[in-house]
Amino acid sequence: MSEVFNTYSRRPTIYYIFNVVMLLPFILLFIGWKVDLKASSKYYPYFIALFVSALVATVIGMILPATKLVRMYIIDGELILSSEAITIKSQVIALKTVRKIEIRASDYKGARTSDGSGNRIEVANSDSEIVRCRFVIKSKEQKDKLDSILKQWESNGVNIYR
Repeated sequence: MSEVFNTYSRRPTIYYIFNVVMLLPFILLFIGWKVDLKASSKYYPYFIALFVSALVATVIGMILPATKLVRMYIIDGELILSSEAITIKSQVIALKTVRKIEIRASDYKGARTSDGSGNRIEVANSDSEIVRCRFVIKSKEQKDKLDSILKQWESNGVNIYR
C-alpha cells in the first residue's frame, strides 16, 4: 500500500497579497478609531467604501483557496509513503533506518475552506539526518489512507509523533 502527495516549499505572490488584504479591514478600523472619524466628515464615505471593499476582498481571499481556481502553493515534488520507504522529493528513506517521524496532517482539501496545504512531515533517520517537507492532502479519502499507513508503520515499530 502506498500513497502519493504533492509537496511544496514556496507560496505564490497572490497568497501574500490575500494575507495583507485580509488585515486591511482591521487596520482601517483602527485608523478610524484613532482619528475619531465621524459620519459628518467628508472622508467618511471614502472610508466606508474602502472598508467594505476590504471586507469583500477578505471573504474572497478566504473562499478562493478552497476552489480549484487558484492554488495557494507551488508544487515542487512528491511525497510517497509506502510500506517499506518514504520518498521525499526523490530522496528515498527506508523505514528500517527511520529513527522517528513527526507529522502534522489534519488539513485536507474540502475541510472547511481549506486547500489542504497545512500539512508537515519531518523524518529523522539513524544517521541523525532530518528531512522536512510540506505537503498537500487532496481529499478526505487520501487523509484516511495516510492514517492507515501511519497505523501500519506504528504497528511495525516506527516512532511516530503527531
